[in-house]
Amino acid sequence: MKIKTVEKLQDRLNEDFAWRKKELIDFQMMIHSTKNRTICRMGLALLCAHFEGFLKRAANYYIVFVSSQNLRISELRINFAAIYFQGNFDSCNETDKISVYSNVLHTFLDCYENLSFRVHYSQDKPLIKTGGNPSSLVFKEIVNSIGLDFTLYETKQKYIDTDLLSNRHGIVHGEKVYITETEFDETLKNILEIMELFKENAKRKENKKKTVDTEKYNIKPEEDANQPSNLLYEESLSILFIKSDLRLVVDLQDCVKAQQNAAYANKVKLSNLKEMAKTVAYIQKHGYDTRDSLEDSFSEIKGHASASRKDLKSVEDNLRRINEQIHYTGQYLTNKSAYLKFMKAKNKGQFRQEHPTEIALYESARKFLKGQSADGKLPSMKLLKAEKEKLLQQKKEAQKTYHYYRDYQKELNTVCSNVDKILGQTHTRQPGKQKSADIS
Repeated sequence: MKIKTVEKLQDRLNEDFAWRKKELIDFQMMIHSTKNRTICRMGLALLCAHFEGFLKRAANYYIVFVSSQNLRISELRINFAAIYFQGNFDSCNETDKISVYSNVLHTFLDCYENLSFRVHYSQDKPLIKTGGNPSSLVFKEIVNSIGLDFTLYETKQKYIDTDLLSNRHGIVHGEKVYITETEFDETLKNILEIMELFKENAKRKENKKKTVDTEKYNIKPEEDANQPSNLLYEESLSILFIKSDLRLVVDLQDCVKAQQNAAYANKVKLSNLKEMAKTVAYIQKHGYDTRDSLEDSFSEIKGHASASRKDLKSVEDNLRRINEQIHYTGQYLTNKSAYLKFMKAKNKGQFRQEHPTEIALYESARKFLKGQSADGKLPSMKLLKAEKEKLLQQKKEAQKTYHYYRDYQKELNTVCSNVDKILGQTHTRQPGKQKSADIS
């Protein structure tokens, strides 16, 4: 099977989704017309089957599409390399011979840089498997395996694990689990939304050409006229940086357990070989030719991380100030009527004794608000809440930017450390001492 164009991919996804949706809606109409609880139970089992079937089919179609583009493995995100090489390291589990590890590592590096990403798919031998009815954890693994963003589905995990799978397991195992029409309608609505989002996410991702390493090959992503041009806005962050699973190479001389246990030491050596291979693939993919260029990149990202953290703190400080104003404005308005009665009371001393809390709260709120106001006017609660919503959105975007640079900095720190271990150098964080060291 080949899927050479985005349009063909869309057609495949739309066709598979459409017939499933129609069958589920037909079943929903049958439930409403018969009012039969048994049919409702059957409908939930059918919904679970369609959810599993669509996820598996859509994920595999997407991989087939990428395979049909004649791209080298090194041009793609690391998750596609993992799909292509899955099983290649199995031989390392059967021996502790370094020669076996070296052969596997050389094969990996040679294929990674020179071979095209070509895979074969059939319904009998799918590339992505669900392993039965997929829980939210299985769904997350599928999403991550093909390089999509799982955060889009995080709010829907409850519907997968509880409303769908938990009830389905009870039904198919003969338990007395009854589903009301309303519960079925709600579960159907949410699961169809997840399936629709999964389908659209795959198409949007491919339309934006974010499967390919766009930074290395100078491919400009298509711009959406409705989105800001800022490259750090929402998903476009991933064009510049895709978080990998790189880990630090372990120094065997510093690992007491490895020195005491030969079997554990062999496991560490195997793990180190894998991490070294991934590190070499990483620096080749991102075009780092010298240790100096890698250090420069790290320093730049570290500066961005520091600046974005300051921006986030500034927004948080403004949000804290607005929350204080909202609090005291509410306190002022709540106790204003009692204070007006106090001002009109003939015996103010007695009134103050009877209403000490209301008067104290009013006076403290008034004092605070006067200190915050340049013209002495009371701020509008409506305007304050509007400003708060604006700041909350700014905070969300600032957090996203900061987390992006923070994770990028951590990853480059790991790469720098691993490269130094490969080169037998000390990780000094001083690029001037590492001039022109070849790391490719």
